[in-house]
Amino acid sequence: MTFRQSNVTQSPPVQGRKERGQVLTPSFFGTVDRLIAEEQRHLQAAKTADEARLNLRLSVEDRIRELSRKVMDEESAHQDRLRQIDEKQALARAALAAQFALMVTAVRGDGNEVKALLKELNWQV
Repeated sequence: MTFRQSNVTQSPPVQGRKERGQVLTPSFFGTVDRLIAEEQRHLQAAKTADEARLNLRLSVEDRIRELSRKVMDEESAHQDRLRQIDEKQALARAALAAQFALMVTAVRGDGNEVKALLKELNWQV
């Protein structure tokens, strides 16, 4: 046996650890993948619940507004619909602007500014 061949052969304890590592590695990554999938599932469920809550609140407000329009004349009801459209567009623009501001602040890397902006917008921090 040459010097080079003796360096290539591994001792039994090293070989055993290597084999255990090869067996455990796929199991470890499989567990991590399952945990990530579970986290994504929970995140999606939370988003769905939040959207449902928001839609319920908006639909109740819309129903109340629609009921109040029934007692208005046609011109007033039309003007109220236009005002409602403007209000919803303003809310959407504000949400987009806030999201853009958060992205810009996050890119700059100042986490304290992001938290302050979220508090200003009355979002959970």
